[in-house]
Order: sequence, then structure tokens, then C-alpha cells
Amino acid sequence: PMPHFLGADFHLCDPSSLKYRKQFPSLGYHDEYVCDVVLAKLRPNDLLTMVGDCLVGKGAIELIKKFPCRKRLIAGNHEFEKGINFADLVGVVDEIHSSYKWRGRFNIVHIPPHPAHLRGKTIIHGHLHEVIIPDPRFINVSLEATGYRLVQAEEIITGEYRSYRIPEVCT
Repeated sequence: PMPHFLGADFHLCDPSSLKYRKQFPSLGYHDEYVCDVVLAKLRPNDLLTMVGDCLVGKGAIELIKKFPCRKRLIAGNHEFEKGINFADLVGVVDEIHSSYKWRGRFNIVHIPPHPAHLRGKTIIHGHLHEVIIPDPRFINVSLEATGYRLVQAEEIITGEYRSYRIPEVCT
């Protein structure tokens, strides 16, 4: 099987990301870190699912082209607001979705839905950055939530990666 990685909120070429990611002195450092550290391990036989707000500024297209893997984009709320349009992504990403049903029990969306609308699914999402919904049915793969790393699909399937775990009760 193809190695599969998920991540959200790369905010490539997005100057507004520096307001929240104060550890980066400039957008250049930010984008270099995301590309040279977070995405550097991607290989041609990998699948990268970008869970929204990954390709924000126009220059993000050239940055993401450098990675030889298959690319699935779940569109986020910032994806198309700074000059990128669907036509720009042809030949750059392999698939574009607003939401994606995965492995029968997961829905992948950028913005997590209200808990009343889960329909028995676990939600893999971004959008909230470091905010963790205190509900094990929500899995946040934003860079801030993952410690600035991609999450392997296998970690989600096995339950090894969860952004929230029900606290164990001491007896």
C-alpha cells in the first residue's frame, strides 16, 4: 500500500500566518521550514492529503510542485482567497475535494462540523490550529496540533495519533 500522510494549515505563502506563528521571523523562514522539515520526507510513492489552508498565496503552487508525491487537497477557507483558483491547481494536485470520505469511518474536512452532524463518523480536520476539541471523534491534523509534523494514516487508523484522548480516571 501507498504510504499516506495527512496535515493541515501549512499556510504556504500566507503573510498573515506570521501573526500566529511568531517563532518564524519571516514568511521565507516559515515556508522553508514547512517545505524543508515538515514535507521533506515525502517520496514519489507517497500520498499527501492536505486538509485545507495549505496552498494560500500564489507562490505556494511552485513550492508544492517540488514534492514528487501524489497530492490530495481538501479545500480550506483560505485556499482561494489570495489569487489561486482551481485552474492553477491542474497538474499540481491530483485531487481536490471539499470533503472526503475515507476508509468508511472517517470524514476529512477542513472545518470541523457541529458534533450533532457527525453521522457516526470520526472527523479528521484542521482549521483550529492549536485548539483541540475535547471529543475523541475529532482528530486535528493542523501543524500546531501535530507538533509541526505530518501524521501517517496508519497512526490514525490504529488510534496511535489522536489530538484528544479521554482522560483516564484515577481510582
